[in-house]
Amino acid sequence: MNKDNRCFQNYVGLLLVLLLSVFCFLTKISAVSAADETDNVQVKALDGIPEDLAIVYGSGATHAEWGRSLYKISADGNAVYEETRGRQSTVSRQQEYYQLTRGELQLIIKKIKDNRFFSLNEQYSNPKIRDGSSSYISVTMDKKTHSVSMINSYQKEFDEIAGLIVGIIDNKKSIKPEVNYPACRAGYPE
Repeated sequence: MNKDNRCFQNYVGLLLVLLLSVFCFLTKISAVSAADETDNVQVKALDGIPEDLAIVYGSGATHAEWGRSLYKISADGNAVYEETRGRQSTVSRQQEYYQLTRGELQLIIKKIKDNRFFSLNEQYSNPKIRDGSSSYISVTMDKKTHSVSMINSYQKEFDEIAGLIVGIIDNKKSIKPEVNYPACRAGYPE
C-alpha cells in the first residue's frame, strides 16, 4: 500500500471517529433538550448567564495521534482544559482546571450572540485538503443546543468565539479541582 493510500485511510478513519463522536454528543443533547422542552419553566439566568450554559470547544489535527485540545465551560464558571495525544492504545491525557469570572462568562456569551452562533451551519469543510485540522464548538443555553464543526475550513464567526475561549483560559492560572468538579460530570463529550 502506498503512502497516499495510508494517509487517506487514516484521514477517513479519523473523520469517521470525529463524526461518530459528534453524532453521539448531539444525540445525547437532543434527548436532554427534548425532555427540557416539555418543561415550560423559564431558564434561570444570573447576571445574564443562563443556568443551563454549557460550552465545549475542541480542536486539533485530523490525525488524532498529533493531539487534540478540549475546553469545557459550565454556567458556574468551572472550566476544564484537556489535551490528548497518541493512538488508541497509548493515549496520554492531561487536564487542567480553571474558574472563570462572571465577567468572562458574559464576554463569551456576548461573543456567541454577536457572531450569531446559533445561525451558523452545523458543518463547514474543505474536502480538497486531506491533512489538516478539525474543530467544533457546542453551546447549550436558554434550552437550545447548537454544534458547529470545522474540517480544514475557516469561518470568521467560529474563529472569533474559539479565539476568545482559548484566550481567556490560556491567560488564567489553573486551580486544584474539587472532587466533584461540575465541568467533569455528564453533559460533556469525552
